[in-house]
This record gives sequence, C-alpha cells and structure tokens, in this order.
Amino acid sequence: MIKHLAAFAVFGSATIGGAANAANFVVQYTAAGNAVSGVSASIFNGVLTISDTPDIAGFFRVLSITGTRGSNAVTLLPPGGFPADSTIPNDNLFRPAPNYFTELGISYAAGGNFYNLYFSRDLRECSSNTSVTCSFGSRNPVSGFRVTPGVVPEPATWVMMLVGFGMMGASMRHRRRPTATAYA
Repeated sequence: MIKHLAAFAVFGSATIGGAANAANFVVQYTAAGNAVSGVSASIFNGVLTISDTPDIAGFFRVLSITGTRGSNAVTLLPPGGFPADSTIPNDNLFRPAPNYFTELGISYAAGGNFYNLYFSRDLRECSSNTSVTCSFGSRNPVSGFRVTPGVVPEPATWVMMLVGFGMMGASMRHRRRPTATAYA
C-alpha cells in the first residue's frame, strides 16, 4: 500500500505542476444586425477557447469558437480572414476584462454571413455578406455583452479525481485477512 501511495504522490505532483494549455470563456451578446447587407438582429451564445500566454497588452489569441448566432452554428475565421473588407484585418485577440477586444477584433462566420466583433470606444460589430463591405454606418454597437469563465476542469483535475476514486474503490474492495488466533 505504501508503494501505491508513493507512486500516487509522484504522479500527482507531476500532473498538478503542469500549466493549462487553454482557457474557456462563455460569451453572450445581442447584435443589432445590418440593414444594408440584410443581416438581421440576433443573439450570440458561444464559448471562446483562448491560448495560455497573453501578449504585452494582456490579450490572448482566440484558438477556437463554438456556439450559435441565432440558430446558426459559428465558425472562427483565421486572423486577417474577414472576407468582405480588407480594411478589417481581424487579429482574433481577446482579454477577459473590459475592452475585451482590440480595434481589429475577432471574426466568425454563421449562416452565410460574416461578423467582426471589436472594440472602438465601445463594443461594436460589423456584419456583412461576401458582396457588401462593412461601411462606417453598418458598424453597430452590441448590447447585453457578458463574459463568464468556462467551467471545464483542467486535465490534472480529472486525473486527480479519477485516481482518487480508484484508490477509494481499491481500499473498499481490499478485505482484511482474518488472523488466526491460536490458543495454547
């Protein structure tokens, strides 16, 4: 049993010491839409997965985005990938604090349209399809913007929990061997 506890301590200290590779943030907001390109107002619900290393200004690279805009699934566009307007070379940077995005923002696609969420004095969104560029008048403020940390445990937490359950199960299954009592 001591050998098992020693192995558990070494394994546990090795896994707990490792840093997480990414963090998740739940993002929700209501977008006004764009009458020029025919994009209607809708609600965005999604999860941003960000890198673990910020840049000098405290922004993290957005690695992936999952969720919906209205009833359409969203897909993250690569940096510089906002197709409708070359003046918006999105950088896909996010900071989990006010002024959440840079002026270049993050871009995603949903339902055949393209969206760029960025910060310029306030949070704004440019929505477009491939044939209409984002003119200054089509850049609308967003409302009800909320960011909350995701609740996905780190891998080390899962490992520790599973090892703990395994040890509890093993100790419950282990039966003490009856000792023979000898009378003289």
